[in-house]
Amino acid sequence: AVVSTFSQAQNLNGIWKGKLVMEPGGCFPVYNIELQITINGTRITGNSYHYSDTSNYVKEVFEGVFDSTTRSMTIEEQRVATFHIPPDCIPCIKKYVLTFHTDGTEHQLRGSWTGKTMDNRNACPAGTIVMTRIERSAFKPPLPPKLTERKNELVREIFVDTGMVRLDFYDNGQIDG
Repeated sequence: AVVSTFSQAQNLNGIWKGKLVMEPGGCFPVYNIELQITINGTRITGNSYHYSDTSNYVKEVFEGVFDSTTRSMTIEEQRVATFHIPPDCIPCIKKYVLTFHTDGTEHQLRGSWTGKTMDNRNACPAGTIVMTRIERSAFKPPLPPKLTERKNELVREIFVDTGMVRLDFYDNGQIDG
């Protein structure tokens, strides 16, 4: 059973993209969704992107639970990390209930979602979702925790009055490409 859990979880790690189908309402005529999923045992973490295009989007951080027996997951967005949407729109914090399906060649995550507006005042129009795995995100991948947790210290600030600057980076004093 341990091997089965590991292989199913490994099978679902990655980037999944689809369209949110929902009841009337919302800011965009079509909602694309991208989930960047990492599964470790039964724990799911990652980022979600709701967007009409890459210049109009909401990025959220999510957590969830994976059940290898039913090949299903429950994902709850925890918080809005960043957004760029029209001023009259309010991001929606969603909860997804998804199941993994495959015919041997195509892999899909299917299910439903519900949500509340970021200000927690209103329910968002609920709906369904179907996603397939993709190779590349439409957005930048998240930085590894090692890089996000380290403290960056400003060593020195250099002001220049030219339009051209050349930077050479050295690793341990050796040029290694």
